[in-house]
Amino acid sequence: MYSDEAFVHYLSGKPLSKEQVWDNMAIILGHWHLLGYGIWALERLEDGELVGRAGLLNLPGWPDVEVCWALAPKFWGKGYATEAAKACVDWAFAEAGFPRLISLVHPKNKASEAVALRLGEAFREQIVFEGKPTKVYEILNPACA
Repeated sequence: MYSDEAFVHYLSGKPLSKEQVWDNMAIILGHWHLLGYGIWALERLEDGELVGRAGLLNLPGWPDVEVCWALAPKFWGKGYATEAAKACVDWAFAEAGFPRLISLVHPKNKASEAVALRLGEAFREQIVFEGKPTKVYEILNPACA
């Protein structure tokens, strides 16, 4: 997926090398080990095909715990991102007890903005994150209100 220009357009802006993908996988696995939560691989139930990824990130420099998603382009528009992100939010609130989650969305990524809104997230602010303009969406845990 990381070699697909459409997939990485709003993530890194350019396809990743095999070494960069390896680094990315190491970060994802280390995140689980260090924090007890992270990114899940998404597979299509009927055939096990890799659809994309979704989960929770809070890397050094992140503004808060992020619910995130990214799908292979052939799976766009089928509801998988919303379904996966909703499961992540439910888990984060019920199992991990996070009081708040954010999503970091490129200002031109209307599809991810729509997913954030379907999750019940609200726009909070625009920031510069990793050198790029980024919209921050937020959802609060109703159990912590």
